[in-house]
Amino acid sequence: MEVQLRLPAFLLLLAYMLLLAILAHAVMTVMAVMAHAVHAFMHAVIVFASNLMDFRI
Repeated sequence: MEVQLRLPAFLLLLAYMLLLAILAHAVMTVMAVMAHAVHAFMHAVIVFASNLMDFRI
């Protein structure tokens, strides 16, 4: 147990940074998926409205 307590600080910092990077990647992935969904929905609305108005965008 004492060996684990004597870990260098940079190893703990490296592990913390890795965890932070994984969490940030997960958050950005969720945000990107949501942005793609909103983008596709906007396209569908614009195409539907342009077909109703008989107007091409």
